[in-house]
Amino acid sequence: MIYGVGIDIVLINRIRKMVEKFGEKFLTRIFTDGEIAYSDAHQKSRFQHYAARWAAKEAVFKALKGDWKSGIVWKEIEVRNEPRGNPVIILHDAAKKICESLGITRLEVSISHTTESASAVVITEK
Repeated sequence: MIYGVGIDIVLINRIRKMVEKFGEKFLTRIFTDGEIAYSDAHQKSRFQHYAARWAAKEAVFKALKGDWKSGIVWKEIEVRNEPRGNPVIILHDAAKKICESLGITRLEVSISHTTESASAVVITEK
């Protein structure tokens, strides 16, 4: 049974400007070490990968229908890629506990990006 659906779109240039302005402080506040390593490994498209992960995290917050206000922080939602390349959401700490308390057993994510924008859709299931 579907609990919630979240969608987000972000301009690549917005994320680029935030990284350029706040640097490492911004990156380590929002992204896990794995997300930073993954994005930075794609030098020519690193900001697209950061923006896609940002959009996925925002989509998770929206799919939780406000229940994220219980204390989830950005880094507790992690976007990884399976060996075939498809993205998956991994939850940590408060994010994981809140989803467990809501009975959410599965999160599905789809991410897309161009040179100008990135978007993500997340479906939470009970």
